[in-house]
Amino acid sequence: MVEKEKNGTKDKTLDEAPRFEKPTIEELNKEADIAADFVESILDSLNLSGDIEMVTRDERAVIEVVTDDEKTINKLAGKDYKALAALQTLSRAVVRRRTNKPTKLVVDVAGIRRSSDDETLELAKKYLKKALETKKEVQLKSMNSYKRKIVHDYIKNEGYLTKSSGAEPHRKIVIYPEKIKK
Repeated sequence: MVEKEKNGTKDKTLDEAPRFEKPTIEELNKEADIAADFVESILDSLNLSGDIEMVTRDERAVIEVVTDDEKTINKLAGKDYKALAALQTLSRAVVRRRTNKPTKLVVDVAGIRRSSDDETLELAKKYLKKALETKKEVQLKSMNSYKRKIVHDYIKNEGYLTKSSGAEPHRKIVIYPEKIKK
């Protein structure tokens, strides 16, 4: 929030969104502990089997339910992974409530999200190559904000431009064959 002087009074506006501050290792570990306890309670209450692994990856706490039990995978991941998205949303809410800070916590079950992330990264590589070969912008199919972030980050790290276009839930990424100007 930005405060501006207006007719002698301070006017608060939403000109700038609050920035997400990079969490410390201690903060990530605390997030992971809170989320792991929450996910463990879900496993227990549903009588599901699985071990919880906690790691940090890309400045995020990551909780993974390690299991090969189909019942556990089906219950926690759900059709089209909607249950997994809900579990992650609930876990983030619990962490945020306990820490009073936003979180980019990731919850995974049996490596499903990591596999999906790898597929998204391969798609980004494929379409960047296509944009460079044709020297034309390339538009990807619509995807959620999490997957768009993976694509934007990869393309930016390669030194090229991307933009999102359209409105949710049909927002798409456009990859440009132009180098980022520094």
